Amino acid sequence: MVRPLTDPKATGYRLFILCVSIVSLLVIAAMMLVPMEPETYRLMEFIDVIACVVFLSDFLRQLYRAESRWRYFYTWGWLDLIASIPSVDAFRWGRAVRLVRVAQMLRGVRSGRYLFQILGHYRRRSTAAVTALIAFLSITFGSMGILHFELGVDESNIRTAEDAFWWAWVTITTVGYGDFTPVTQGGRAIAMVLMVVGVGLFSALSGLIASWLLMPPTNNTEM
Repeated sequence: MVRPLTDPKATGYRLFILCVSIVSLLVIAAMMLVPMEPETYRLMEFIDVIACVVFLSDFLRQLYRAESRWRYFYTWGWLDLIASIPSVDAFRWGRAVRLVRVAQMLRGVRSGRYLFQILGHYRRRSTAAVTALIAFLSITFGSMGILHFELGVDESNIRTAEDAFWWAWVTITTVGYGDFTPVTQGGRAIAMVLMVVGVGLFSALSGLIASWLLMPPTNNTEM
């Protein structure tokens, strides 16, 4: 029997997995239905691989926390495992099952107000989950957006999926090596947004680490 994941303490983490599942399914649908440049398609594949790493980590987490690991594996675990395999179309749609399961785990959250109350009560867990989610979404849509605006522009040096992903990563981490720079107005607008988001994420992460180090909880209400 799997440990109940409707536990309010796991709400932030479940929301993170739910959002990654939704983005993953949207990426799969776009790859199959929307005509796109080869480099854009390759970028979608990169994003799909990242989502699969998240799903594989979630599978291992649930397997570790399950009271009966064999029972978990033979009921839902095998679906979670094959859904974390990239580049196989038949397996990718197993993520729709994961999305439904996560939504069921959150069925106890019946209103946005109650959701925010739970997230506010378990602030440390929620902050970590929200930070990871914003980083994932920012890198995903930032790399897709920059490649859309910069691809095919003669003055731009962002020409491949790797260039776009690397640029989004170093921009949101506020490193900014300067090896790749946007030249279009749309690309610069995306850069501005990513830089602001990156500063906010690292501020939140710094506060979270400081809270863990300097003010450890005195009881087991939040761990």
